[in-house]
Amino acid sequence: MTDSSGVECRAVADDGAAIPGTFGSQATPSDGAAEPVTPVEFCTTLWRTGLLRPGVEGVVSPEPGSDPNTAGPYPVPSLVACVDQADGHSVVVVGTSPAACASAGLAGLAR
Repeated sequence: MTDSSGVECRAVADDGAAIPGTFGSQATPSDGAAEPVTPVEFCTTLWRTGLLRPGVEGVVSPEPGSDPNTAGPYPVPSLVACVDQADGHSVVVVGTSPAACASAGLAGLAR
């Protein structure tokens, strides 16, 4: 079973190992009109806006005057959705195939 209430977005160290990034969830407006996003879409936004960056553990503070809610110039690596089998939450790691999940000690996310 997958816990869809939140997603862990992992960054990547210089040696390619997954390192802590951040954990987040999508807020839903009171009218319930928000379209749900996939775990990969959620983490893509964090990479694109520069809040996640290669080789950096945790979240990078936005640059002064920038709006983290808009698309930025930062590159987005290939991302793969996985599941932490200990508690069932989604984890997105840098990679091009489900093998990236196994390398991080996670299971692939069922589609």
